[in-house]
Amino acid sequence: FPTRRSSDLSRLTGPATRADARQAGITDRQLQHPAVQRLSRDTYLPRAMAGDLLGRLAAVLLTAPPGAVASHRTAAALWGLAIPVQDRADLRVDLTVPLSSRAESRTDRRVYRCDLPDGDLTRRRSMPVTTPARTLRDLAGVLLPGPLLAVTDQLLCRWCTRDELAQQLARRPSGR
Repeated sequence: FPTRRSSDLSRLTGPATRADARQAGITDRQLQHPAVQRLSRDTYLPRAMAGDLLGRLAAVLLTAPPGAVASHRTAAALWGLAIPVQDRADLRVDLTVPLSSRAESRTDRRVYRCDLPDGDLTRRRSMPVTTPARTLRDLAGVLLPGPLLAVTDQLLCRWCTRDELAQQLARRPSGR
């Protein structure tokens, strides 16, 4: 039986860019190993972590512009909100980036542009994320009424008051 050389095995243990991997002594060949998933043109993740939202988010944030935060569906997942009637095969990370950013959506991320006030930002599980009230506002632009109602009910039960949601919507009632 042929034996594998250690140089044929992937040594990637967490999210990395190609430059990070090279600096850690990981070769391009090791990045092409079946145990490594290429999320986009410069973002890699051990395949065992590919189904983990925090792993994918950490990988995407490595190549995201400064000020990028998890938002929309990704923020909802971080807050523990279940969105019914979702495409479970869509594993893209939703990010909101500053208006001045030139970041674009890729195979691993969906990019939204908005200059978020500091009051709409927080951290959850060590990741930058929109607040629950802001998350609802973002989801209102992308979800159908039924799933949005289900998310609203969950937020009111666990994370927000009606007044907090009303204040968020009153800031700009006609849009983002």
